[in-house]
Order: sequence, then structure tokens, then C-alpha cells
Amino acid sequence: MLSQGSSFGDAPLDSSVVKEMVARDSSLLGKKFKLDGVIVGGDMISKVSGELERDPFMAERELFMQNSIDAHARNISISVNASKGRINHSDDGDGMELKKLGATRNLGVSAKVYGEERQPDAVGFHKVGIFAGYWLAEKMIITTKPKNDPYVYTAIFHFGRIRQILREAKSQRTPINLDDIEFVKLVTENTDFTVNAAEPDEVPRSFTRVALEGIDTANPVAWDKLINAIETRKHLQTYNLEFEPFKYANDIGLFLSCNVPQCNSVRVKLDMNGNPSETIVRKPVTDENVVLVTRTLSHPGTNEPLAQVWILRKRNGRYRDEDLQGLIYMCGGIAVGKRNVGFEYASDPTQHDIKRRDYYYWLTGEVWLVTPKIKPNLPRTELTCDPENLACMDVLNEQIKSFMKDLIDDVSTDRKSMTSQTEAVTRMNRIKGRWQRITVIGNMTSNPNAALALRNQTDDEIKALNELLSDTGYAPVVEEANAILEEMKSERRGFSKRIAAGAARLSLADTVEQLGLTTHGDEATVYREVEQRLRHTYIKDDAEYARFLNLLHIDLLAAIHKPGSRRGCSTFRRPP
Repeated sequence: MLSQGSSFGDAPLDSSVVKEMVARDSSLLGKKFKLDGVIVGGDMISKVSGELERDPFMAERELFMQNSIDAHARNISISVNASKGRINHSDDGDGMELKKLGATRNLGVSAKVYGEERQPDAVGFHKVGIFAGYWLAEKMIITTKPKNDPYVYTAIFHFGRIRQILREAKSQRTPINLDDIEFVKLVTENTDFTVNAAEPDEVPRSFTRVALEGIDTANPVAWDKLINAIETRKHLQTYNLEFEPFKYANDIGLFLSCNVPQCNSVRVKLDMNGNPSETIVRKPVTDENVVLVTRTLSHPGTNEPLAQVWILRKRNGRYRDEDLQGLIYMCGGIAVGKRNVGFEYASDPTQHDIKRRDYYYWLTGEVWLVTPKIKPNLPRTELTCDPENLACMDVLNEQIKSFMKDLIDDVSTDRKSMTSQTEAVTRMNRIKGRWQRITVIGNMTSNPNAALALRNQTDDEIKALNELLSDTGYAPVVEEANAILEEMKSERRGFSKRIAAGAARLSLADTVEQLGLTTHGDEATVYREVEQRLRHTYIKDDAEYARFLNLLHIDLLAAIHKPGSRRGCSTFRRPP
């Protein structure tokens, strides 16, 4: 029976009746009432009392992030007040009307399916709903509003009361049977609802706000784990966050939005204990030497898409950030398992390249599931499927195996190319070093014999450059080699001019005179003194120029025996 006047009465109401009553009587706004329609599937009780209690991150994921992503939210805010044991979560998603808000109490009857169109009353992928917070908090408050709805709807779930009633019943040896209607009654009686008028500026907007209160007293161990995890920010990277801007961010976003149903990335704003807010986005791939690879993995028999994959393949080595290394499954905008998808297929027993498995760490990316036949388990540690869909799981693994072989082959090719490029750069640097020494010596002397030696050495380096150009197609090396080649040809012409200008007048006797030597002895003695003076004057006994000296020795010997040189006797004296 409904009570008359400005009261909803004590009996649980249908959501449509509540909205009619509020429309007729605005004094009912803000007053508490009960909603009927709770449905409980007995097979889910163990999940409420077991897995969710052990894993506070699972509760946070199911209560907050999963529902926000499913509601097409783009902006999420998380506020933590450690002193009060409270976490607030808000998003700009679709929001819920009163009927759907009441359905969040359902346990084990979710209609949510990834890869297909969502049913209008879907309340949780794993059929857990708001009971993800059952063991985590004393109270949970959900405030929500759909777009253009004039009302704001609130539900208050008294988890602490329910747990207390169950404990008392157990101590009296009259436990409530959680599989029957008594649990439905318990949930109905310990959930309050209110309807309030939306502010004028709120009417066109939609939002959902969830507050968990009394976590520190309800479950201190879980509270500590949750606070530590949020402070490290690491677990937030398991969600489909927006990328920080980088070269391929838009390409990846476009690929996912076009090929993965209801795929939307989110931006998270975190407020820890009143400190300045911090925006959490996905780690960018800052290395520009990468290649974007996308692929649709389909069933070869039916062409049914199983997964959509994007990968950034490095071309010059493994990713240094271990959090980026490898591939990970994504389902419903949240990661599944670890970054090791396809790792077992990275090595190929038919290949003898022992580094092929290491090439796996040259990859980073995601494998987005788009088939409803495969889904994650409740802890999201691995994929699972119904027995009738095991063949689909096998096909997906075979597709990943084939794709991984192609990727590793590409990485192996990149590595060989990188090795060739490294060798080309090394050869180029050696040629540049020798050429620099030639130009330094060329600027130090105008001696025709020295010019001859330098020209001969320049010819050697020109030959080395031409061999390098024929061996490599690496653009940076080719560009630099061509530039230096032109420089060498120009310097060689300069050396030839010096040789021609001094060839007619230069002889061994001239060299003795120009060096200011007083020499007695045979040609060998003269040669040694000339060599020593040249070392001192031009080379300064620097071992770095040993190759130049060897060439210079040969040229001096040639000058000694040059026809027309003034060697009328075996003794040379400096003219008075």
C-alpha cells in the first residue's frame, strides 16, 4: 500500500510509479523510498563473498572504470580522501535513469556483452554490479543523471548493514539463505533512493558519481592496497587512456574507433588527499624510429572478426621501458593479463637465429577482442570461453601465432638492416677521420712532395668512398659520402696544382737549402736528415701521421733519383 500525502510509504515501488508521483507532487523530491525489482542469480554469491573480497582492484575496476568506459565517458575524475576512508569517482558518461539505477542491485543477471550491441539494462559484464563494493565499504552512494533529464537520481547502498545482519544471523545459527528471496528482501530494505530536481545548468548534461565511504573501517587491508596502487598510478595504465600526443596517437585512435565497437579512450584526473590534480594519460612512444602495424584477426572459415591489433614495431632495438614491451589483450577498454600475448610464438624452431625471442621486446601494442565468444575471467588475468567456443579460442591462438611469425620476421629484417647501417656509419666515420688528418696536413705545408703524398692518400680515400657508396643505400651515409667526395675531388685538384708549381724547381739539393741544413755525406745520410727535419717541422713527431710519413719517405727517394737533380757528387753542402 502506498501512503498518501508527501510520502512514498514503506513498500517498494516500481520506478515508473515513482516518476509519476514526483511529477504530481514536487514535495516528494529528496525523500527516500525503496525500489522493487531486485533479481539475484544464486551462482554469483560465491563471487561476492570470495574473489571480490580478496581483490580491491577488481572492485575498483568493476565499480568505477568499467562502468564509466561502458557509458562512453571521455573524462573521469578520481578523488581520494585517506583521512576519511573515502573515494569519489565521477564521469561524463551517459548516466542512468531510475529504472537502470535500480537494476544495479541485480546480481548474476547482466545483459552486458562486448562485441555486440549492449542491452539497455546492462549493469555489468561479470554480472556483479554494485556488489563489487560489498566487502570494500560501509556505504556506497551513486548519483546519476541522463542527458536532458530534469531529475537527478541517487541510490544509497548500506553494505555495512547487510554484512552485520548476515553476521548476526550466522552467530544465531539461523543464516539467511543467499540463494532465495530472503536475500532479495535484504538488499531491497537496505538500499535507499531519492529523486531531486536537476539544476538548470545540469539538465543538458549527463553524469554519474560514485562515492565509497568507510573503506578504512570496513576493510583496512584492502584500503591500504588500494591507496598504494592509486598512488603509484601504475594500475591506471591498464585502462584505455588517451595517449599523450605523439606521431601515431591519432592513427591508433582512428583504427580502434573504426574497428572496435564502443571503443572510447578516457582521460583521468586524479586528486590525492587535496593535492593539486594530476591528469593521467597513456605513456607515449617517444621513439620516432617505429613502424605502425595494424591487423584484423578473423576466423578463416567464417570471416568473423576475432580481434583487432595495433603494434608499434621498433626498428633499432628493444623498448627500454619494460611497461611498453610486448602485447596485451584488451576487452571492454580494460587490459587482460600481462604483456606477453604471443610471446611463446616469438621463437621458431626452424630458424637458427637465437635472438628471435628477444625480438618480441621490439614490439608494443594491444590485441582488442571483438568477438563475444571469448571474454576475460573475473580477475581479468586470462581469457576464457564456454566449452562450445573452445574452437574459436584455438583459431584466435593460431591467428596470433601466424601474425607473430610475420612480425618477428620483419624485426629480424630490420635488425640485419640496422647492422648494415651501423657498419656503413662506422666506415664513414673512419674515412672522415682520415680525411680530416689529410686536410690538416695540407693546410700546414706547401711542399710539392708533401702535396704529392697527400694527393695519393686522397686517391685512396676517394676509392674507399666509392666502395662504400656501392655497398650501402643508407640515405644519411650516402648523402654525407657524396658531399665529402666532392670536397675530396676539389682538394685533390689543389694538391695537383701545388705539385705542378714546384715540380720544375724542387730537387733534393733545393730541399736541403730550403730547410736550412748543412749536410755532408751520401744520399742516404742526406735523406735521413731531411726526413728528421720534416718530422720536426711539419709533423712534430706525431704518431697519428705515421701513414703519411711512409708515403712521404717514398716520395723523397723518388726525388733523390729524379733526372736533372743537382747531384754532381755524392756530397751535398749548403752554399755559402
